[in-house]
Amino acid sequence: LRVAQRRTREAGIRFELASPMDPDATGALYERALGVERHSWKARSGNGVETGPMREFYARMLPRLASRRALRVLLATRDGVDVGYLYGGVWERGFRGLQFSFRDELGGLGLGNALQLEILERLCAEGILDAGTGAAHPVATVTVDYTFRFEGPSDPGDQAIVLGVHCVG
Repeated sequence: LRVAQRRTREAGIRFELASPMDPDATGALYERALGVERHSWKARSGNGVETGPMREFYARMLPRLASRRALRVLLATRDGVDVGYLYGGVWERGFRGLQFSFRDELGGLGLGNALQLEILERLCAEGILDAGTGAAHPVATVTVDYTFRFEGPSDPGDQAIVLGVHCVG
């Protein structure tokens, strides 16, 4: 993750986090994310969220999250052009990522990994991901433990990735 973060910064990519509360701001951010999605590998393979039922689903969900002050939208830009996004919702002391993507031509940078690490660092700094203190604090590093576990003994294809995130000041 740190290698991807370093590569993206060296490539001139910057990150901006938004927590919109009104429908207009939410809609504008969603359109920016859809603009990125149109240039992603997912869209090229016909699996993107920029068309069809998934577009409508998130068009309804994101304003609802925003009205609860729970929406977080992270955008990656380079030279003023949107090149990646990640959005999700906050609940209690946790965060559920919903979608992320990036421009296909930037796949070699590890931009998807960098987006995920960046959102974790921002959420720790906000005090959303913490040891239960509820206080925002500067973050020197984020440690992520990956655990693969099988959810169903009868279906080895059923698995989940569990992330243990530790914010270290």
